[in-house]
Amino acid sequence: MDEDVINLYLYVYRMEKDRKQFVSESARDACMKRVVQAYIDEHDIGNVFGFLDFNRSMIDLKTGDISHDFNCRLDGNQNAVTIENLKYAPPEYLNSGGAWTQNSDNHCLAVLLYVIRYAGFPFDGKLMYKKPIVNVNQARRFYSDPVFVFDSRRRENELNTMCDARIMAAWKQDEKSHLGNLFRSVFEDGIKNPAARCTPQEWMDALNGR
Repeated sequence: MDEDVINLYLYVYRMEKDRKQFVSESARDACMKRVVQAYIDEHDIGNVFGFLDFNRSMIDLKTGDISHDFNCRLDGNQNAVTIENLKYAPPEYLNSGGAWTQNSDNHCLAVLLYVIRYAGFPFDGKLMYKKPIVNVNQARRFYSDPVFVFDSRRRENELNTMCDARIMAAWKQDEKSHLGNLFRSVFEDGIKNPAARCTPQEWMDALNGR
């Protein structure tokens, strides 16, 4: 396999000294756009992606290609639910289940875009460091009422300035941009109000500089 093609899980969790990154910002942005376009295509025909295990996806750090066929749908199989794929799940699904909507998809999409852009997760900050998650039940509770690590109104889940310096530096470049505002809309207001989450088209517009 090409050394520039890597599993999304390893892209996030490799040790810093071994971490592989996109060869350029354009490759990273191309990857984000491909994911967004996949969601646009599905939503335009009235479909939803549902609860997926994104960590099986492979990304090409040189071209931005990503295996986004998402053929690993969990389809309600509780035995397939892991701590890692719960990181992408919308809070309302973890709290009450029920029908999965395009707004549910919009939460998953935002988490996936955050992961691609920052090689980290939007809710994994000091609260998780204080009490590490070791099983699925703990993960369900934690991600059912998550706090964004860069929440402008709450500070209890901030990142660690030593361990997460790379993510913090990357966010500093984005926080006042249109893209940063979209992440905030999903991970702050959108946690309690799914309708506040931005759509795939809004992400595409932001990535295209509109």
